[in-house]
Amino acid sequence: MKKLILPLILMVSLSGNLFAQKTVDLESVCEPEKKEYDFSAKPVDSFKESLTIKLDITKSFDAYKTYNKNVEYTETFENETSIIEIGAKIAIQVSVARVEIRGEKYYLSAVTFYLKKGKCWEPMSENPSWSKLTLGSKTSSMSFNGVGYEGGITIY
Repeated sequence: MKKLILPLILMVSLSGNLFAQKTVDLESVCEPEKKEYDFSAKPVDSFKESLTIKLDITKSFDAYKTYNKNVEYTETFENETSIIEIGAKIAIQVSVARVEIRGEKYYLSAVTFYLKKGKCWEPMSENPSWSKLTLGSKTSSMSFNGVGYEGGITIY
């Protein structure tokens, strides 16, 4: 038993040194090279308190059916929209966050898809994927696990 304790103590103390995390000084981070075509979201000077979303969706679909339903919808919101029905059994909700990354202000957006289950709407994911957002640019078609829409969403 004593033969096992000493190697175990050595292993634990050495692994602390081997896997110790180092931090990087922020001033040593290089700016990314500027590309001729840069489609990434641009930082903003200040955040708006309220935003407006405009949906222009021509069809929605799930794994079994396509719904040819033109959805033109506009809403003013602060952080997340209402749950908006875009097909007989499909709805979406758009969330927007305001964040500061390395001293620059950005908007992030996420779309949550909902499916109709009886009399209620069930979210397809509790953890939607967030991405940087440029206000005023139209997003294109989107899908998640076989459920989606064609058309676009503009937030401004």
